Amino acid sequence: MSERMPFKVLIIDIEEQKSSYLKQIIERYWFNAVKVQNFKKAKEHIFLEQFHICLVVDTENSIKKETLEKFFEDVRAKNQNLPFLLLLENKSLMFHKIYQKLQSEKFTEFLYEKFDSNDLMLCIKNLIRSSKIPSENRIINYKNLKIDLLSYKIFYKDILVSNLGTKEYKILQFLLKTPQIIVKKEQIKNFVWGIDRKIELRTIDVHINRIRKTLKAISQEDKNQIKIVTFRSHGYSLI
Repeated sequence: MSERMPFKVLIIDIEEQKSSYLKQIIERYWFNAVKVQNFKKAKEHIFLEQFHICLVVDTENSIKKETLEKFFEDVRAKNQNLPFLLLLENKSLMFHKIYQKLQSEKFTEFLYEKFDSNDLMLCIKNLIRSSKIPSENRIINYKNLKIDLLSYKIFYKDILVSNLGTKEYKILQFLLKTPQIIVKKEQIKNFVWGIDRKIELRTIDVHINRIRKTLKAISQEDKNQIKIVTFRSHGYSLI
């Protein structure tokens, strides 16, 4: 089994049907794909988790070019190597000034209708390879705690921890990725439940308390105990 996680692709397309079709193609090649319908949601995802390439679909000249330009600038300010693949309806769109500008940017390519799945995946793979953004490790470790992101299992000193639910697993995964750093409740909510979901933030407290009880039970005899600390009005930190 691979020691690395699949590469992650973000698809931006206002058409649900087309983005679902692209998602199916991409995931057949052992990639993960997330689809959104606007740049605001796309930016939230990119600032929340790591992606390896961003696909922007403009098959009916449906994108506001000024919005695309601002999105590109904001994303590249955070990650200057994140590749962009723009899927355009035809080459005539290339005459727009934003696309002419993007042509000169590194790790940016264009495909035109109608491309086939081989063209798409070849372009995606080449851009990811060129950008050298590494795939995520399958295993996350902190002190004696370990999470396997492929099997969705948690281990403490190589002993399986089996009394945490799916939501607790996701919260612990998020905290393990950023140990000793304060993460906001809103960030946890977006990662675990999704950006579009609305939940009572107190729900997170309930799940955090369950994780705390488990961590206390499994590591109470350790000098280097693992704890989740609450920072009022700020969030939580795994220490």
